[in-house]
Amino acid sequence: MHRRLRIPLLSLTFCVAGVSLASADVVINEIMYNSAGVDSEYVEIVNAGTGSMDVSGWMLKDSDDGHIFPVPAGTTLEPGEFLVFCGDTAAIKAKYGDIPVVGNLSFNFGNSGDQVRLFDSGFSLRDIVAYDDAPPWPPEADGDGPSLELVSPHLDNNLPTSWAASTNGYPHGTPGAENSVYTADQPPLISEVARNIPLPTHDDAVTVTARVSDDRSLIDVSLFVDEGGGFVAHAMADDGLSGDGAADDSTYGATIASQATETFVRYYVSATDNFGQTTTDPSNAPSDYYAYTVDYLPPDIVIHEVLAVNQSGAMDEMAEFEDWIELRNSGDETVNLGGMFLSDDFGASRQWEFPNTILGPGEFLIVWADDEVAEGPLHASFKLSSLGESAAIFETVDHGNVMIDGFTFGLQSPDVSFGYLPEDGTAPEYLNDPTPGASNATSTLYSKVCINEFMTTSVAGGTDDWVELMNRGAGPIDISGWHISDDVTDPLKYAIPSGTILYPGMYYVVTEDSLGFGFASDGSEAIMLTNADGVTGQDYYDHGPQTPDISEGRTPNGMAYWHFFWPSTPGAPNGDPIAVDEPETVAPSAFHLGAGRPNPFFRATRISFDLPHATSVKVAVFDVAGRLVRVLEHGALAPGSYVVPWDGRDTAGRNVGSGRYFVRVETPERSVTTSVVRLR
Repeated sequence: MHRRLRIPLLSLTFCVAGVSLASADVVINEIMYNSAGVDSEYVEIVNAGTGSMDVSGWMLKDSDDGHIFPVPAGTTLEPGEFLVFCGDTAAIKAKYGDIPVVGNLSFNFGNSGDQVRLFDSGFSLRDIVAYDDAPPWPPEADGDGPSLELVSPHLDNNLPTSWAASTNGYPHGTPGAENSVYTADQPPLISEVARNIPLPTHDDAVTVTARVSDDRSLIDVSLFVDEGGGFVAHAMADDGLSGDGAADDSTYGATIASQATETFVRYYVSATDNFGQTTTDPSNAPSDYYAYTVDYLPPDIVIHEVLAVNQSGAMDEMAEFEDWIELRNSGDETVNLGGMFLSDDFGASRQWEFPNTILGPGEFLIVWADDEVAEGPLHASFKLSSLGESAAIFETVDHGNVMIDGFTFGLQSPDVSFGYLPEDGTAPEYLNDPTPGASNATSTLYSKVCINEFMTTSVAGGTDDWVELMNRGAGPIDISGWHISDDVTDPLKYAIPSGTILYPGMYYVVTEDSLGFGFASDGSEAIMLTNADGVTGQDYYDHGPQTPDISEGRTPNGMAYWHFFWPSTPGAPNGDPIAVDEPETVAPSAFHLGAGRPNPFFRATRISFDLPHATSVKVAVFDVAGRLVRVLEHGALAPGSYVVPWDGRDTAGRNVGSGRYFVRVETPERSVTTSVVRLR
């Protein structure tokens, strides 16, 4: 999915039966996942409760279920006692003294992020920490000496803010002893502040949620809201009834009532513990805050092209070859980018702020991603990675700080850019000739072999996942040893057999049985194709959520327009894009119209609906003036669940502009309407 709208500070949490796992008596308390010098990884657990705990037969695992280390029989932890798991007990004791250790672990923890999981003897998950080596996790623990230490064993150890790197006095951590960063009576921790609607309309009540924890107890969690008359406190609750998800899972929620068009709404979260310590998010609220403007639609600014390895192309004002990101104003109005943000991380929505910069209709703008802000107003505070990452533009804080446009890209080669060709395509590609400050129409596609179609799941079972490659060039291409992967950090997962030659127009299909892995149906992964060297990107597609038995591919074959297909056509030319997918085998019990997904959308959205019985159905799109834009489906349908894609085009095939559109599903018995927002 190449146009992704994200709310800042959204991250993953882990709970079982609505209870935070870190509330258990025995908790994961310290992690050395990338030690400096001689490898001496370890994981420490502690009994944070008030009674003895028999941990015989408990198991420590990383993210791989095959990596298991059992705790020896007869192991009991008294209150406050520690137990250290390590790879080499002799080396650990030589380094840290006679500490309580068990080993030897037969596996290592990931240096760039992993899971540490603790199971009891009944195979129940008792604690889990999914750490990372980048902020908001303490980056100092990534091979620089310090370990990851839990500030207090009573904090929620799923939250990055509950951890710190061990202090200078303990440069290699404190296994088997109290953490160097331990502090009694910590103030409350607030994280993952999010709202359920990125761009609220005047009809929308907005639910704000936040993860809040304390090492003792909380006496107040409040949402402070300013709708024009100053900040007013609204109680937030963790009761399962306040839009907060499950009760007692450390996620609190409160709702802001719907407001009139153009209302400027500011808000922040505050938490106070029983020692009277108060924390706010943002930390310097109310001078800093989260916000949105009701019924606001972002301008038509797109990330048009990026170059992450610039060796001989355009030079900046200092005559240096630097990474760059190109933006284009694809709308009809002049835009001031001042206060907006550019980022190389979808989760970092305030990374580098634009100065006042005017961009007229159809104009291009180059921002140098060189981390040298002193060299000029359009030099960003970050560099692009040749290993692949993201490029995105975000709205101003007052306009919701939502992502206006962006995409991820794969492995980069010198002087090969990544952008749209043709420019109205639905996915960017590798380009032979970078065109900074100009249209991509004069460039050519870098790779003659492309990812042409794939499928990730099937309700029928069997071999679900497959990917189809196509030679869209004019001559034969030897793809022996080329690689297919779903992980940008591991591009060598599958190597195409020796002697594999693709002739012009020929297809090559690989199933999960041969690949040794499957593709994620939730859209959390990409599909990447690299040359035999494993570092030269040939194609990269960051797909969105998939529907069972529906494939996604290019149409026409080899072109940059992606659509869904039923039936799928592995090893054959792609057919016409589907209007409606095949219904499920079990008829729904009632008629239901779902919301557009994604919504707002950039390139395409999908409307789902359920039919309890056979009937005639018309699905049509209208603009805000009530004018028909396009009929998506019209005819008799069997009972079932359907998905109707809309690619943002009208009846004549023209791309419609930004704005709100209404999708109406009509049957002889009823007419139901939902709205979607198009961003371009």
